[in-house]
Amino acid sequence: MTREYEVEKQWTTIAGLNAIVIMTNMGHRCGYVGVNKESKLYGVGYSDQIDLISQEQADSQNIGLKSPILLLTASCGSDDTNKIRRSLDIVVNVHGGITYSGNGNGEYPIKSDLWWFGFDTAHYNDKIEIGGQSLEYCINQCESMADQLVNLEK
Repeated sequence: MTREYEVEKQWTTIAGLNAIVIMTNMGHRCGYVGVNKESKLYGVGYSDQIDLISQEQADSQNIGLKSPILLLTASCGSDDTNKIRRSLDIVVNVHGGITYSGNGNGEYPIKSDLWWFGFDTAHYNDKIEIGGQSLEYCINQCESMADQLVNLEK
């Protein structure tokens, strides 16, 4: 089976989490940050309600780097229809919002025992036809996401 992407960079972030940036064969980059089995975030879906996030944190979110559609749908899946969902895709400010969570057992983004959270750069205005967001930009987004995930667990 041919991979549909190439790993461009794999490293340990300043916050101490593993990170990967890939380039898809469709011409855009994706970034991932992995947490280990000891993390409170291991196994958590990116849109799951989690107690680590207060309702105040969720309610105070602005669009930032996230997709406006994400915040428009933020009450979907909430445990109270009048409240914003307390989930990672809502509170973590990363390009387009977190759009992936899963383990590396299936070898995506790489074979590992980590739980990965990821974002992609195939959103409106990302200019995929000219290579999309730069590798440096995606590295910086991964660093930011890792820092936010570590701080969330504190």
